[in-house]
Amino acid sequence: MVSCWLRGMSGEGARSYTGKITDGDTLSFRVNLRWMFNSAFLLLSIFGAAYSIKQKIDDTARRVEELEQRVADLKSIHDTEMKEIEAWYKEINLNPFSKKSKRK
Repeated sequence: MVSCWLRGMSGEGARSYTGKITDGDTLSFRVNLRWMFNSAFLLLSIFGAAYSIKQKIDDTARRVEELEQRVADLKSIHDTEMKEIEAWYKEINLNPFSKKSKRK
């Protein structure tokens, strides 16, 4: 014989589900519904927070990669400009006491 009932309607405590099997086996279980809902809410909150943190970390990693690419582009532009400036200084003789002719 299996009997199940919902307790707590008369103000005896929190609502809970109780199941009993009385055919020679002694199986009895009780689940407190408020505890079950609070536990589910806590677990979902933890998973939600972890997912949010993971998304922020992924977004930050993506932005770091973009910034590294931008820095590499700016460095190549800088190197090209420096080579142009060095070539310009080699063409111009800034020493006023030297002759304009090149030594051979």
